[in-house]
Amino acid sequence: MKRKWLAIGIILLFVGVTIAPTIAQNTEESQSTSRGNWLYVGGNGPGNYTKIQDAVDNASAGDTVFVFAGQYHERVNVTKTIHFLGENKSSTIIYYEFVGEPHWPTPIINIRSDRVTVSNFTVNITSGLGFCINLTHASNCSISNNILQGLYGFFIGNSSKNNEVRYNIIRSSSYSGSGLGSFYINMHHTNTTGNFIHHNHFEKKGINLCGKYTRNNTICDNYFEQCTNYAILAEDTASNMYARNIIIGNRTIANICGIGFVTYQYGLTGGNTVCDNIIKNCSGGGIATTVYGGDTITNNLIEHCGYGMSISENLVTIKNNTIRYCNVGQDLWFADRPSILEWNLYDHCTEGIEVWECRNVTFTRNTFSNNTLGVSCHLTYRTYNNYFIYNNFKGNRRDVYQELSRNRWSHNYWDEPRSLPKPIFGLLPFLQFDWQPAQEPYDIPGMS
Repeated sequence: MKRKWLAIGIILLFVGVTIAPTIAQNTEESQSTSRGNWLYVGGNGPGNYTKIQDAVDNASAGDTVFVFAGQYHERVNVTKTIHFLGENKSSTIIYYEFVGEPHWPTPIINIRSDRVTVSNFTVNITSGLGFCINLTHASNCSISNNILQGLYGFFIGNSSKNNEVRYNIIRSSSYSGSGLGSFYINMHHTNTTGNFIHHNHFEKKGINLCGKYTRNNTICDNYFEQCTNYAILAEDTASNMYARNIIIGNRTIANICGIGFVTYQYGLTGGNTVCDNIIKNCSGGGIATTVYGGDTITNNLIEHCGYGMSISENLVTIKNNTIRYCNVGQDLWFADRPSILEWNLYDHCTEGIEVWECRNVTFTRNTFSNNTLGVSCHLTYRTYNNYFIYNNFKGNRRDVYQELSRNRWSHNYWDEPRSLPKPIFGLLPFLQFDWQPAQEPYDIPGMS
């Protein structure tokens, strides 16, 4: 008898587990679940709301507002902790047209509460300026699996921390328009930190981080295609992580660039980590910095760009990067020790690396191969006392050219074993030497 009731109990439990998700998906009346009460918008069920905002206004903290497929012409203001779900991201569409130029930023979905979930919508700005989604004073929110279409897609503003934005398509309607990005993280007054932006697809416009309190955010595993200006531009920000992004430009469009850091307030920027990114076909360049210093740039692959890197900062570490088929592999400006460039490959470029106004920088274990000119130290009174040691120079039309610069050269490999010192010609001084050239190339992993 006990076995009979046990078997019946197992059958009832299985039936309950099977039916419950079906009810949650198909019923069109409010119900109680682990996500609070469910309120429905659209569809044909009794008591369903016609307007999304009406359902949001009547929801309580912890409730779920579920929106059936359809087109909803409205703007939505969220000021409480709710789960905001669409039936299908391609067919659940919230749209709005902005007439003229509204106060910036004007959003379609405006979130001003913590722990809000937004998923499975198309949010479409049909005309004018404005943002698809705005987070201000909102933390620990999750924005996922949406399509955001318009001139501007997303804005994270004041005191918005630890939000996650993932698996969205963010599609700008135009290359033009004020501002540079379709995704803004902007903070000038209070901290905007700990936001995690990953696995999103950006078209035409990318990400703009701005403000001295925009710190400790992570931008990783995103895909950018044909972004105007910079795919990622950081202005007056510091200590952010940019990792494993793929940036594909279009060489027929001028001035497309990959990742850039700019400072307008001295001493506020730097300390960023840029690693494991792939940047290709950017007509402007791959990675550019004009900041105070302290960035770490490692393990990036940059190909077929105007320049691979243009670095103007102090205390920088550039390591294990591969730069190929660029006009200038890298230029370096205003660097001082302990700036280090090591284990990088500069291959098939017009110039491997240009050095301007730098001193006490160590260039070690790099490979300069198949370039028209491997290293050029340009006309400047401040380029001196840089140390080139244990580098490979292989297959370049000319290995080194120096103008008014005094650098040190030692233990480099110069295309072939040498029994005599390697002469290095320039203007003033006219002649320097690597007095102890290497007899065989160095084994630098990944750089054959």
